[in-house]
Amino acid sequence: PVLADGSDILKPDISAPGVAIVSTGVATGTGSANLQGTSMAAPHVAGAAALLRQKHPGLDQSAIKALLQNSSVDSNATGDTDLARQGVGALRVDRAVALTSYASPGGVSFGRLNPITSANVKEDVRLTDLSGKRRTFGVTHVPNQTYPGVSVECPRDIKVNGKGSAKFTIRLKFDPRQAWREDVYDDAIVSQ
Repeated sequence: PVLADGSDILKPDISAPGVAIVSTGVATGTGSANLQGTSMAAPHVAGAAALLRQKHPGLDQSAIKALLQNSSVDSNATGDTDLARQGVGALRVDRAVALTSYASPGGVSFGRLNPITSANVKEDVRLTDLSGKRRTFGVTHVPNQTYPGVSVECPRDIKVNGKGSAKFTIRLKFDPRQAWREDVYDDAIVSQ
């Protein structure tokens, strides 16, 4: 999504419960209030991050964020689950605590593509093992949406030593001629 400030950072990063949340009612003494929005979702994410920090005190905040993102689920598999609405998915702290590895960053954005210029861009991802066992991970690209002329390449598998990490690269190539042949033009929302 294009943000109001014109940047190309994909937001939100993750979704959390934020509708019909019963919380402390300000100035009520002991009463409650039914609230919604980011003011209710943010404490859920902060609490989940605190639980992960307790389990993995040596991990930095980007690793904690990656664990939360890597363990998310589709918030509504039968409806609108666009990245601009839910980020990588809905928070599931039980799944995050159970992870024995993580990929960071948890979400990758290639930024805006110029719809009339060929592009060949890349983003690096680091896969880290927490289990202590040497493992091989399969890598799969599942597009959120497709666009003529865009192709994404990533390795088929990554080997990681126990308690180690390995870096791999995701490449995006764009040839605008294919989009033109199919009479498809970017509306500034696609190229994120």
